[in-house]
Order: sequence, then structure tokens, then C-alpha cells
Amino acid sequence: SLTINKAKNAFKRIREADQVGRSQLKESATGKEQPRCRAPPYCSECNTIGYIRTRCPTR
Repeated sequence: SLTINKAKNAFKRIREADQVGRSQLKESATGKEQPRCRAPPYCSECNTIGYIRTRCPTR
């Protein structure tokens, strides 16, 4: 059977988990996370790293 104390503890755990989730959302919204790293540009025309096909000097 569910006692009053068990119910209180269950609600307390739910509230704590909700607060952790909200703090993680705030961190991502404020930009405290590392931005994703992008791969260097790659030319599909000459297979060279450093520029894209539209900027390829061999075109």
C-alpha cells in the first residue's frame, strides 16, 4: 500500500528530476555548451580539403 511518506518521496524525486532537466535546458539556451565542430571544407571536384567545389581553382 502507498503511504503518505512514500507518496511524498515519490513526488520529491519527480520534482528534483524536473529541476535537473530545466537546468540543462537553461545551459543549452545560454550557450554554455561547446558549439559543434564542423568538418573542414571539402572539394568534390578535385578531392582537396580546404575549399568547396564552387571555389575550386581547377574549375
